[in-house]
Amino acid sequence: MSAVVWKSFIAPDLLEIAPNGRKVAFHTIPGSGWWRTGQQHSSDGGFVGVESAKPLEDVESFKIEASLKIKGADVQPLLYSVLIYTPPPHSDQGCLLLYVTDTLWLKAGLEHVNGKIRVSCVVTDPYADWSLDPAEVDTDYKQPHKFAIDIMKQEQEPLPLIRISYNDRVLREVPAFGLTQGQMERKLRVGLMGCSPMSNGCMVHFDDISIEGAIERPSTGFNCFEASAKLV
Repeated sequence: MSAVVWKSFIAPDLLEIAPNGRKVAFHTIPGSGWWRTGQQHSSDGGFVGVESAKPLEDVESFKIEASLKIKGADVQPLLYSVLIYTPPPHSDQGCLLLYVTDTLWLKAGLEHVNGKIRVSCVVTDPYADWSLDPAEVDTDYKQPHKFAIDIMKQEQEPLPLIRISYNDRVLREVPAFGLTQGQMERKLRVGLMGCSPMSNGCMVHFDDISIEGAIERPSTGFNCFEASAKLV
């Protein structure tokens, strides 16, 4: 894989990128999140990614994979007004994110829940289908937490199949992602997300990043990043 030029779709804090683009780390924005309910939503967590070269309807195959760590998770809750919706008690998150529109996206990664790590998978279209499972390996990250989002064209179906996996185990298969022609004509944004809906933030680390599939190659410039001296 050639070096990736990452684009900051939602700028996180303290962004660090290795020269080859296969390691990325950043600090989450306190109070940020990616979630949806029937009446309310949030989509302001840091999001660094790439854009597909083709619209969703023309994508034959596309895959992003990375190992994930969350460091310095802070379970100290932020204060929310009793007059507004209070997000569920998930403090810090690091995920792979596939974004098409504000109502059509999915994420898969780790969440610190009451001091424990959980494997999270969320699919929205437009309501959020949210699942949490215990992590398979220790919380000291001596073993990897590896996630992948794989997009595959289906021969007998007009819509792509999305397969989400954790440590090579399939978490979810979504056989009908993109329900309208207008959504299928949009390009994908795929990348790395971190948020802290109920804490003061943490560092999220993505290692061994692999991207398979045609992506746009923007010129390095505003909100585009190739490398940082802090990661090797």
